[in-house]
Amino acid sequence: MRRLFYFFLCVVALLAFFLPNGQKTPPPVLDGFGQNINAHWWGKIQSEEQAKKRLNAESARFKPAQNVDFYGGMANGPLLKATGRFRTEKYQGRWWFVTPQGHLFYSIGVNMILPGQATIVTGRESQFKKLPAKNEPAANFYSPHPFDHSLQMFDFYRANVELLYKTNGGPPAIDRWRNRTLQRLGF
Repeated sequence: MRRLFYFFLCVVALLAFFLPNGQKTPPPVLDGFGQNINAHWWGKIQSEEQAKKRLNAESARFKPAQNVDFYGGMANGPLLKATGRFRTEKYQGRWWFVTPQGHLFYSIGVNMILPGQATIVTGRESQFKKLPAKNEPAANFYSPHPFDHSLQMFDFYRANVELLYKTNGGPPAIDRWRNRTLQRLGF
């Protein structure tokens, strides 16, 4: 990670050296969604409306998971003691994962899904076409660098998840994203 950071600093220094006369900062490299401004690919998001339209179209393809509890356990199977925590328990001679709600749970490989990776923005503000102001809802996705608290980071992915999956009422955006991701993976 540190090597990548220093590589990026070298690239920025080279850009600064080759800037046209009178230009003090390089043009932005990332758009408001955290995507490369100069690259074009199929599926690149151009606007919030386009992203929401795609999300709604995708929603029509997926049916809600049936016969599973909130944690993905087998809701139509045996009900063991609900402890509020995941655990293992021997049931009918076999060891099982048990969900916090007491349902048997069979893990087939996906154990954790986490979105996002924050990027350093301190000292690089000119490279971003748009960063949220401190009073905007997306400002919740600023965070201090874990090793150098003088550096500010921003998580574009989490901000985009919040933008696309938030609703008035219902589960939090991150839970809706997680459920959709599991559906995409066939769970």
